[in-house]
Amino acid sequence: MTLTDNHDPHDESFAMSRLTATELVAAYRDFSLHPADLARILLTRIEAIESEASALHAVIDVDESGLDILSVQSEAHGPLWGIPIIVKDNIEVAGWMSSAGSDLFHDTVTADADCVATLRSAAAIFIASANLSEWAAAGSSTLPEGYSHRGGQTLNPWNRLHSPGGSSSGSAAAVAAGLAPIALGSETVGSMTYPASHCGVYAMKATRGAISNTGMVPYSSVQDVPAVFARSSDDIELVMSVMLGRTLQASSPSRVRLLDDADLDDPSQTSESLRDDYRAFLAATVERFPRGLIPRTSPGFSDRLFTALVGELHRDLDRYLQQRADSGITNLEDLSQMQYLDLEDWYPYDNFRHALTVSLAEAHTARQEAEREATEILDTLLGDADAAAAIAVSAAPRCDGDDNPTTYTSFLDVLTSAVGWPSAIMPFTTDGGLPVGLIVIARPHREDAIISAVRQLDDTGIPMGYISPPWTGWES
Repeated sequence: MTLTDNHDPHDESFAMSRLTATELVAAYRDFSLHPADLARILLTRIEAIESEASALHAVIDVDESGLDILSVQSEAHGPLWGIPIIVKDNIEVAGWMSSAGSDLFHDTVTADADCVATLRSAAAIFIASANLSEWAAAGSSTLPEGYSHRGGQTLNPWNRLHSPGGSSSGSAAAVAAGLAPIALGSETVGSMTYPASHCGVYAMKATRGAISNTGMVPYSSVQDVPAVFARSSDDIELVMSVMLGRTLQASSPSRVRLLDDADLDDPSQTSESLRDDYRAFLAATVERFPRGLIPRTSPGFSDRLFTALVGELHRDLDRYLQQRADSGITNLEDLSQMQYLDLEDWYPYDNFRHALTVSLAEAHTARQEAEREATEILDTLLGDADAAAAIAVSAAPRCDGDDNPTTYTSFLDVLTSAVGWPSAIMPFTTDGGLPVGLIVIARPHREDAIISAVRQLDDTGIPMGYISPPWTGWES
């Protein structure tokens, strides 16, 4: 494997690795490509990129059994026939460890998560498990984004010194790196938004409950939702339509509101170049899209939402551990006594221990208050628009914590996650050589409005869309 700045790590597979799922469907139909050939190429690419000392660590395990399935299937078996998918390690796939990155489990799971079963019924194949922030970042507030015991530290293919975001780190990095056209991840709060924005890919989550989260290792069964990562909006529409069981086609273009934010003027949060790029985008589209401002949450909002999440974590992870007894640990109290001893530092399960102190009654009250506030804010900023968009977060920080001058977040991810509204991420621009995405939101069950909004924003010619990462910092 040769890795140099601005050079793909595996030239032999580069062209095939950039094909989108939509392009693959067309190629399979006209017999210019067979899915088994594509799967072999991607498996070879994964092996090449992940087997060296300078590995990306986006993938934990690979599964070649899909090749056998393809030998007896055809296009007639489903709309995603032969589309290779990588699945975040906290989403159960029959025969896989599906351990949320933890090394505590010993047995493979026996059934697919509901979202995996839906995609399998559409004839998709599953080729690898994606690395993540262990336990989907539920266990510790100090664990690096994208680090797990089983997978190590996921790196950002744009620059190995910078974070891939979390907790769906491997899902976003794998799609950006061309290891698969589609990856499944999950979103509780930030788990889709940060990695998609930091790695320069598209991603989407649906309205809470529209796609089952059964079979996912829980953080909060209330707030956990599956998420789809891809390299085009067409692919997002294709896969989300299958998962939702309905075609996401708006009868007319969405009314899209672009949101400004006073925090973009704060140099401690946003670089001048990112602020100027976004304000130039607002100016260039002023006659096409109405404007709005992102309001602030109350000082206690984040604490209330965290209280709700950790209270639900205690209940839901206890249930999961009791049902899945192969770890030898059957409750959160025992799990909270475990500690990380990696990366030359201790990483205690501080969130797990904190969850033990929060009652379900406290969690319920906190959730009601947080959802009430978030709903009021979202209704106000959307107004009469069908969808709204804004900068999602600032560029990826360095993994070592040094030289991280900007920390901007629009909090639209937090708000929509709290109330379960749908959202998407789309690549917008670069800042300091790193991608930055837009977040697009809509009201419940208006996934069609989000797809329409993403297409309209793409059509302005200003968002950059997906581009191949430069692989900065890898050595020859």
